[in-house]
Amino acid sequence: MSRQIPVRPSRSDSPGSGPLFDQIFSTFLKGCSTSDLLYANLCIPFFLALLIMPENLPKEYFATAAANPTDRALRYMQNHLSEPVVLENIAHAAHLSTSFFCRKFKRDTGYLPVAWFNHLRIQKACQLLHFSDLRINEVTSQIGIDDPFYFSRLFKKQTGVSPVEYRKNESFI
Repeated sequence: MSRQIPVRPSRSDSPGSGPLFDQIFSTFLKGCSTSDLLYANLCIPFFLALLIMPENLPKEYFATAAANPTDRALRYMQNHLSEPVVLENIAHAAHLSTSFFCRKFKRDTGYLPVAWFNHLRIQKACQLLHFSDLRINEVTSQIGIDDPFYFSRLFKKQTGVSPVEYRKNESFI
């Protein structure tokens, strides 16, 4: 998916495009893939330039517009990591029917919503394992998974190592 850096948005921009900072922030909410990090990295100099010379930015740029459905879903997922995933709830947060939401989310992100939600959970688990002294079962409950064995299988599938190995080896960070 190619992206354009929105230095000077025009009236033809989508209503959910929002200010540049919001776009950088929502990119990080989507994950830390190489393309997401590259996009955010390329946007930062433009964002800093806008801080230095905000008079070059049209006033419409500061208007708060509603986020697009995928952004609303991503924010919902981020805010509800500790809860069991219910696809209907995520679709409702995006203001879309469940079936249309699944197709749109897959088209926008390349992932199914539940797979993305699990990816976010594992990212959060990595943070907790690295920066806290919580036991594995406590990390599991913090990210809304009731079964520690399921968590361990999911974690190993996504990271290539078990949660215990991850915690022991700081070179993964």
